[in-house]
Amino acid sequence: MGWVQLDFARLFGFEFHPQLQEYVMVQQGFGLGNLIGIAALLYGIVLAVTSNDFSQKRLGTSVWKYIQQGAYVLWWLVVLHTAYFLFFHFLDFHRQTPEPNWAQWPFIILVGVVLLLQTAATLVTWRSQRQRRPSSVGAE
Repeated sequence: MGWVQLDFARLFGFEFHPQLQEYVMVQQGFGLGNLIGIAALLYGIVLAVTSNDFSQKRLGTSVWKYIQQGAYVLWWLVVLHTAYFLFFHFLDFHRQTPEPNWAQWPFIILVGVVLLLQTAATLVTWRSQRQRRPSSVGAE
């Protein structure tokens, strides 16, 4: 059936060991990587469901804004999930080191560009708010 099998325990890195007659962990980080991905998916659904005027009116502006600011958390969860599977998942002491994934450098560049844009936007906002504030120096 390939690498996708309908076994919930495999989603978290466990496989059934026939001799022991129980599940054993065979991929330590796989479960954590998938758990981060599931958390991102669930939070993404919450953001999508609440991204409308009805939800804003129903929840109130402050609660709605708090939930929507979680988009930053969602972004970091997606970055961590993707980074795990691009850089760490196939590095194991009993396996041969695989060839680098072609998507590693585009991923690094994309994350770097997003961080630079966020930093630039923060600086522009900070400067514009600072210039709008009346100076309290010498106002006596």
